[in-house]
Amino acid sequence: MAEQLVFFGTTAPNDYTIWKSDGTSSGTGQLINASVLSDLYGSGVTIPGPILLYANNKIYAQAQNSLLVWDAASGHFDIPSAVTETSQGQGSVDFNTPQGFVAYDGLVYFNGSYSGGLVGTNNDLFSTDGTQPGTKQVSYSDLNPGSLAVAFGKLFFSGIDSGSNNYVLWSRHGSTLEQVQGVDVVNPQYLTLSVAGHEFATDLPAPPHLAPGPSLFMSGQDFSGGPTWLYRYNGTTLTKIAPTTADQSQGLQPCNLAGLVWIGEGKIGNKEVAVPYQSAVFFSGVDTNGNTRLWMSAGTSETTVPITVPHGLDNLYPFNLNGFNGQLYFTGYDDPNNSRGRGLFVYDPVTHTASRLIDSHPDPNQTNRAGLDPQFNSDWEGEQGALGSAMFNQPTMTVFNNDLYFSASEPSGDVANLWRANLNSQGTSANPTTVHSVSQTGLAPFSLTTADL
Repeated sequence: MAEQLVFFGTTAPNDYTIWKSDGTSSGTGQLINASVLSDLYGSGVTIPGPILLYANNKIYAQAQNSLLVWDAASGHFDIPSAVTETSQGQGSVDFNTPQGFVAYDGLVYFNGSYSGGLVGTNNDLFSTDGTQPGTKQVSYSDLNPGSLAVAFGKLFFSGIDSGSNNYVLWSRHGSTLEQVQGVDVVNPQYLTLSVAGHEFATDLPAPPHLAPGPSLFMSGQDFSGGPTWLYRYNGTTLTKIAPTTADQSQGLQPCNLAGLVWIGEGKIGNKEVAVPYQSAVFFSGVDTNGNTRLWMSAGTSETTVPITVPHGLDNLYPFNLNGFNGQLYFTGYDDPNNSRGRGLFVYDPVTHTASRLIDSHPDPNQTNRAGLDPQFNSDWEGEQGALGSAMFNQPTMTVFNNDLYFSASEPSGDVANLWRANLNSQGTSANPTTVHSVSQTGLAPFSLTTADL
């Protein structure tokens, strides 16, 4: 078993399958051959689903509106339907668009849209161990669960309250499925577990006014409606984060959340601490001018601020946020002429500076960033308002082999292929090179993740 990069890719328009790569062109190929899928589904097969998940030595995905499970140990795949409880006893249902996969307590949970349930066509919570008998329906009330995340030993997600028809916060622990009480938030989205604030080493006492440990961050609104803000839930208490640097009528509208931990400096009382850990949650958010920028938060309104980038374009729409070696890497629109090209950026939390590593357009005054000049593929970036929130959890960049791998197209063409950043030892410059390309159509990789195969 060795770590591999896995992703959705194609060699023909709209003919996606699952690929793997060891970081070389010769070691990049289809993990599940499209012809095998055609034998199973018929011609014109389409994979992908909204997300590709590796968990419990299996890969989970959506294929042709079915649940696809690939077993890394045996190399076999299966398409389980679900065991469901009906008025006549146990039965089975076939899925339409299973999505939102997350691993919890030895199983994988997801949103399953299905026919043949108790009330027509529903969207409910399902769990699976990757086998037919181990795939079961969990909820029966058309919850339409979304933004699934694990925190505090529980599974959390956004689901419909049948009484108010609002989306509220739900949890599952053991066999108990219930709404989270005392949490004044509706439409919770982008649930992300992260530490934020001063997180000190285990042999040092934490400051009494800071609660150590991770929190569940999310976007949402008050029950009275109004703007969308960032919320922090520590397992018992919900805190609304509404900084004055955001438009109070529009809110932060946070999305694309990611945590980062780094070694910084600090004090306990008046005592200097040599190597405490600092942490923050980063996200795309709207400022007072309506621009979508990169923000950071240490978990309070006072510590939530936008980050300035050097090229003067405020409408970044940051995406692909990746914490790597104590720095934050992300893609964003980088052309002041507004041609919508995307580049690669890095933020250093120690110096509080952001810099651009790869341009989407040639810059003769910055020869260290010109080079091949890849333009990041925007098909799956999830810009709110353009592609809709459904696209957000489909990353086109991830950390693999101690480097950044991403989907990008060259200036001379429109097709996207698999690239590597080739960062220097400090991670402050990049010399991008192509890893694997497919002529004419492009590989168009997305939902990049890693797996032991």
